Amino acid sequence: MVFCACGFATGFNDVDMFAAPASAAGAGYPALTERERACLALAATGKSDWEIGLALSLSEKTVNTYVQRAKAKYRVSTRADAIVCGVRSGAIGR
Repeated sequence: MVFCACGFATGFNDVDMFAAPASAAGAGYPALTERERACLALAATGKSDWEIGLALSLSEKTVNTYVQRAKAKYRVSTRADAIVCGVRSGAIGR
């Protein structure tokens, strides 16, 4: 199995994969900027980069850059994995 920085294993079959471990509380997770958190939180609601850009008054490319930076900080390759790590770390709400 492959684990990202937040302990998410690609392909694991957990019933509540968005439940943050009791010890998570942000400890050991890389800090995201306010814009990275905002873009990731809106991405978690299913919004496209274009829709997030409208909501935050940013260009679609800038939104994509913020999401890419969050992915790099969490050492994951997909947006979904970054969202899971963001929720587990407490950077974004449920």
